[in-house]
Amino acid sequence: MTGAYDSVLSKPFLGLQSHLTRRVVFSLYILIELAYLYWRVFFSLGGAPSVYAWALIGAEFYVIVSGFWFYYLLGPKMEHKEPPKLSRELTVDVFIATYNEEVDLVRTTAIATRDMDYPHRTWICDDGRRPEMKAMAESLGVGYITRPRNEHYKAGNLNNALSQTDGDLVMVLDADHIPRRSFLKRTIGYFEDPLVALVQTPQIYYNTGSYQHRTSVSKGLLWHEGRIFQHRIMAGAERAGCAFFIGTGGLLRRSALEEIGGFATGSVTEDIFTSMRLHAEGYHSVFVDEPLGFLQAPKSPHAYATQRLRWAQGGLQILRIENPLFKRGLTLFQRIAYLHSLSHAMAAFPNLLFYLVPALYILFYLNPINAAPEIVIPMIFAHLVVNLIVYRLLAAPDGRLLESSFFKFINLPILIRATFRLLFPKGLPFRVTPKGRQAKVPPILWLPAVVLTLFHTLAIAVALRRVFDGELTFVVASISMFFSGTFVVLGLYVLRRTFGIKVEDEVVYVPINSDTLVRHSGHVDWQLARLQCLGPSLAVVDGPIEAQVGDLVQLDLTAIGMWRPISGRVAKAYPASVRNRLTAEVQLVDLDKEEQEAINRFLFNTALPNFLGGFVDSQGSGPPPDPVLLHRREGKPPLAAFQPGATASTGRSRGRSGSLGPPSGSYYRVGPSPTPQGGQPAGPSPSAAGLRLDLMTTPPTQPKQAKPLSWVNPRSSRSRLVHHSSPIGRIKPDRAGPAWAYVRIPSWAAQSVVSEPITYADGQSQGEKTLAPPPALSLEIDDLLVDYLDSKDKSN
Repeated sequence: MTGAYDSVLSKPFLGLQSHLTRRVVFSLYILIELAYLYWRVFFSLGGAPSVYAWALIGAEFYVIVSGFWFYYLLGPKMEHKEPPKLSRELTVDVFIATYNEEVDLVRTTAIATRDMDYPHRTWICDDGRRPEMKAMAESLGVGYITRPRNEHYKAGNLNNALSQTDGDLVMVLDADHIPRRSFLKRTIGYFEDPLVALVQTPQIYYNTGSYQHRTSVSKGLLWHEGRIFQHRIMAGAERAGCAFFIGTGGLLRRSALEEIGGFATGSVTEDIFTSMRLHAEGYHSVFVDEPLGFLQAPKSPHAYATQRLRWAQGGLQILRIENPLFKRGLTLFQRIAYLHSLSHAMAAFPNLLFYLVPALYILFYLNPINAAPEIVIPMIFAHLVVNLIVYRLLAAPDGRLLESSFFKFINLPILIRATFRLLFPKGLPFRVTPKGRQAKVPPILWLPAVVLTLFHTLAIAVALRRVFDGELTFVVASISMFFSGTFVVLGLYVLRRTFGIKVEDEVVYVPINSDTLVRHSGHVDWQLARLQCLGPSLAVVDGPIEAQVGDLVQLDLTAIGMWRPISGRVAKAYPASVRNRLTAEVQLVDLDKEEQEAINRFLFNTALPNFLGGFVDSQGSGPPPDPVLLHRREGKPPLAAFQPGATASTGRSRGRSGSLGPPSGSYYRVGPSPTPQGGQPAGPSPSAAGLRLDLMTTPPTQPKQAKPLSWVNPRSSRSRLVHHSSPIGRIKPDRAGPAWAYVRIPSWAAQSVVSEPITYADGQSQGEKTLAPPPALSLEIDDLLVDYLDSKDKSN
């Protein structure tokens, strides 16, 4: 499955990456659109244009000008860069804002936040005043802040936390936003510039089965609605000096916040409001387009509608309170950017008019264009074709026309409703985006599609009758029916997608595709299998197992920190194409808190960065996954660290650079760390134990003399020590100094290697060194070498 997703993420697109070429295309687009507007105003209205005709020209003007700004911001993907180094350490307070989210959801976020690498303090800011949330915070050793009332919603919650803390910087996270260990290290350096008040990261969603995702491995599709905004618009806004806070995943300077009176109140979208005030005071912002945290997209249509309605009404509230056009301190580009973002709800009315024009012409003879058909038809189609080509060239690979059209229509009634709420603001509610699974689809998402489909179906039927009666020419009727037919297809697609999502069956998991061991519960024999996917409570396993739905099985997950075999019950079973193999969905059971934390750490610090790293950048660039520190025993330093994806890949690798762990069957050379006196060649940095692990691009040059080791696994109750106890033969050293042994390591056990130097035995034989058996050459599976290491401690 991982290989299939890799092919999706690396699939080539037509999008232009050259800055010069994009400027040329953008300039030509502006000239063509201005020429079209000139024709519409001076040559397509006739003698006395109606209000309806001017309204359509106004709608076209609004859309074209919005398109100019859209493509201006839409540059190539942002290149990853190293943050500056701080001249002094800054203190950080991290606020996890929560109101009514489940305790387990917040707990996962709190653990990941607490374990970030840079020194900081974590606070759960609970506006729900829940005793169970306070108890959870105390059990994790993080702070807990609440307040007696909920004035100003989320902004008031954050301001209350500001008043009770004193860190130089403030990091804001939503209840479901799980940061990576390296989050602060990758962002805090930008605050070396005293004018930087905000560093914002993108929202990267890990539940790829949500309402706003379009995921299909077979069709080569992995996309979500916010992708073009999160990774292209925000990057362009940063280049234009107007990247803004998006509510979560942001790091802000406390002194700058205090200067503007804290997080802005008066709007349900306090994030962009706060950013606008910071920019007006002359502060700068930075956007870091790296996968540094993961959160949930709205799972259901109901959650999606709730979120988008809040965003739209919040933007309109800000326009009414502090219009950016008249805000002192903002630059011209910042005024345009904020006006465009805050007024996006206004786009609903031009779009509504476009949806109605063909049917209005057929049903009521309302013609907004007074020109000869032989001129109108080529001009309209040329205008549409140019827009399609430019969108394909400049917005790819993040922009998808069909899906964008779907969400544009879905948002139409939501934006109109938000506008009416602005006109009648009494009792505007604040609704948190639901995090659970709501199977009910609100009428605001499906009723307009029904109306659109029926309206244009009626228009097509009337057009056919009028052509038959001679009231309309065939050419004119065909053009109208073409556009009406397009909207009928769009309405049916909206209904199919909206009602077709199975939210109640959604399971969040990550493709892993690595080796594991599995056995039936209570049996002795273990069988090698393939772990295809892993989630917080679900594993998808493929292998020669005889399992049926309801059977209890055990999985060996020691490579990701499990201390014992993990039990699970087979929830689903699918016969695989390979003989004697079965793909089974195993629901993990009886997980204690430490084991659940180990799974979450692996998923959000290693698995998801690898899987979704390509989701951000199809070329696979970006920061490497956080290192997995192994053998973290009480009171003892880690013996080794394996950096997933940091080694060079071999020809046998199935993934890109940055894939999970080493490929199966890779050759490694294990030996002592290089020292200046030893004369050994330069290589990777030594591990914490002073040892070295190199991934070789080719097998040993003399396989007969350096055959791979045979690994055995005693699987004692307390130890998971994989070792070799027989001579490894003879190998010819290629230089003076300690020799290297070439070993072949199975991928299920290659998360970390701990070894001691392999020394020469006395004597020579025909000019070759004879290696003694390596008694201490071992493979560590997490921190389970208790017996072995205790004995070494005693002997030392």
